[in-house]
Amino acid sequence: MSKNPVVHFEMGYFDRERMKKFYETAFGWQMQQMGADMGNYIVAHTAETDEKGMVKTPGTINGGFYQKTDNPLSHAPSVVISVPDVKAAMKAVEAGGGKILGSMD
Repeated sequence: MSKNPVVHFEMGYFDRERMKKFYETAFGWQMQQMGADMGNYIVAHTAETDEKGMVKTPGTINGGFYQKTDNPLSHAPSVVISVPDVKAAMKAVEAGGGKILGSMD
């Protein structure tokens, strides 16, 4: 088993109601609409969670959806990977041929 599991995903939407209906119908996910103060973010409950919001079944994750903008970068999905040391992980990404687009400094 990997020491660095995927723990969250995010994808953009243009049409919130169409997106919600699709994932609720196709996969049975429960969608939780956040307010304008949270950017109209929608939490996608894909797995059962405990009272702290943590998934109950190992190997499952929840995610979310955000409103896409005119910026093409907002159109790409995001996958969140848990690592014990973010700076060491950034070095490993570079060693593997990846690029760091932001800074932790």
